[in-house]
Amino acid sequence: MKVQSYLAILVISCLVGGYMIEYVLGEQHKSVQAGIAQHNADILAAKDFGYLRDNVAQLLVSGDLVIGAGESYLAAGALDQSRLLSEQFSKLLNESALFYDHASLRNLFERLASIQSLLRRSMTFNGEDRDQQLGELLVFYDRDSAELVKILEETNTHVKQQLDQNEIALETLKGLAQRTKNLTIIVFSITVFGLWYWANRQISRPLSALSSMAGRAQSGEPFEGVSDAPKEVLVLSNKITSLTNSLSFQAIHDPLTDLYNRREFERQLELTLDRNQGDRAKSPGTACYIDLDHFKVVNDSCGHAAGDELLIEVSKILQKNTRLSDIVARLGGDEFGIVFRRCTLEDAENIAERIRRDVDLIRYQWGEESFSISASIGLCEIPGGENNLATVINAVDAACAAAKQGGRNRVYVLQDEDAGVVEMRNAMLYVNQINNAIIESRFELFYQDIVSIQDNSSTGNRYEVLLRMLDKKDNLVVPCDFLPLVERYQMGARLDLWVVNEVITRLLHDKTALGSLESCSINLSGQSLSDLQFLSRVEKLLDETGFPCEKLCFEITETAAISNLAQATEFIGALRKRQVRFALDDFGSGHSSFGYLRSLPVDYVKIDGSFVKGMLDDELDSATVRSITEVAKAAGKLIIAEYVENEALAQALTDLGVDYGQGYFYGKPIQLPLDSI
Repeated sequence: MKVQSYLAILVISCLVGGYMIEYVLGEQHKSVQAGIAQHNADILAAKDFGYLRDNVAQLLVSGDLVIGAGESYLAAGALDQSRLLSEQFSKLLNESALFYDHASLRNLFERLASIQSLLRRSMTFNGEDRDQQLGELLVFYDRDSAELVKILEETNTHVKQQLDQNEIALETLKGLAQRTKNLTIIVFSITVFGLWYWANRQISRPLSALSSMAGRAQSGEPFEGVSDAPKEVLVLSNKITSLTNSLSFQAIHDPLTDLYNRREFERQLELTLDRNQGDRAKSPGTACYIDLDHFKVVNDSCGHAAGDELLIEVSKILQKNTRLSDIVARLGGDEFGIVFRRCTLEDAENIAERIRRDVDLIRYQWGEESFSISASIGLCEIPGGENNLATVINAVDAACAAAKQGGRNRVYVLQDEDAGVVEMRNAMLYVNQINNAIIESRFELFYQDIVSIQDNSSTGNRYEVLLRMLDKKDNLVVPCDFLPLVERYQMGARLDLWVVNEVITRLLHDKTALGSLESCSINLSGQSLSDLQFLSRVEKLLDETGFPCEKLCFEITETAAISNLAQATEFIGALRKRQVRFALDDFGSGHSSFGYLRSLPVDYVKIDGSFVKGMLDDELDSATVRSITEVAKAAGKLIIAEYVENEALAQALTDLGVDYGQGYFYGKPIQLPLDSI
């Protein structure tokens, strides 16, 4: 049945019920009005009877006068009065319900006829037998008169009783009418409410059930739908059920492989851990982390479609080698995870080895080229008792990293005594702290002056911006403790962009410091040089802020520049067009090829500090500094020497022709103020 049908039944029922109320109350009203009219008529009839009764009394008096006087003219008047009373009694008898069925009144009417006869006879009395006739008539009249008075009293009593009964009956009728009205309204209201409740139950209850089911579905429960409802609600329920099931599946599955996604994998793993809390002797199973080797080669060479085909093929291998009770998921990119429930570490290792062999046999043909991949797999037993999700995931991730470092295409089983893996796990936790520090801007900027040592012609400030990280307790962490991990885990470009943005923002905020600035040097990682997004973001930042580019100098290490020579040359060329200057940092520590000075369009060469600080005591260091200075000058570059610790070093560098010095002799690093320098 449709919703419209339920509403139609409700409306029709209300209309029919309203009509019935109107009919019942109308009929009841008619009955009451008729009773009131009859009662009023009876009152009038009673008044008429009282009038007649008084006239009958007068008639009896007239009769006494006639009999007493024997005068014909008196008899004639009494006779007329008797006739008039007879007519009125006849009319009252025929029209009033109080009297027409009352025998006394009929008897009274007959007595009036006797009185009329008596009066007619009295008019014929003669002198001969007058006394005798009057005596006989007097006896007759006295007897009928007494009877007539008695009848009048009986009738009068009857009339009063009847009026009282009629009034009681009328009040009863009125009360019945009111009760009928109230009962009819109550019955109608109950009926309408019942119909409304029925229609509401048939419509609103299924809709409320759908709403409640939708709320439970948000917390992960299945959406069941309703089976007893109007047609439109059933259609809606079926559509919501289908949509919810589809969304629920998509929410917990990877769209490419139909395996669980990372979120569901972690949820299922956490449920597994919760079931075994407190039972240290019992392991919930084994965790497995799989990272495909050389997958990026296929993805970059053959395109993402080829990569997707390989991922689907790998997912089939995982499903083939696992049980239905195991949790198999694609964690992202080319990474997969498995939780072998109720499975020993030894059995899990055998399964992982089969997976590794099957993946190693995959061959992907692209044109004339054949590509192959392999899998680095890490395993660790999930310990019983109290454990958290992060501990297990970090452990198995560290095992997978150990498999990659061990040569890839292998299964690595994490043991408790693996000191190297523990160290790697700690490093990964530290990487997470670094990542959070970038997100939360938990870094401090310092600066160290770069001083001209050949003359005092420089009119502005020169300095290099140095970076320190704040740990969870707000202690400063020096760069050598976190920058290697930043480079290793590809966070260099993000951190460099934060530093560039922060320096430019602070300098623009302090106009005095910006006005006195000649050059501000910022170190860039090798990852930033090959990141086209980093270049575009720096250019966008310079355009949006209007920062004077000639005051900005980027320092890049010799190793990073030479390792990414083409990208470095393009990066430097793009920003030099904006008058940004560049310095080749740590020169002499890397490839030490002077020929690169010709191909790299840098403005400064910074001699590696390890040579500078030992040049007074080591002839080789002194010769290295001298040769770098001579070649750099020949290439038209300005030279900066680091680690200048004392006056003797400063004088020796001045004598060699080095242009600028940087070190504790000129000043220690000072924290860069928030609003000014």
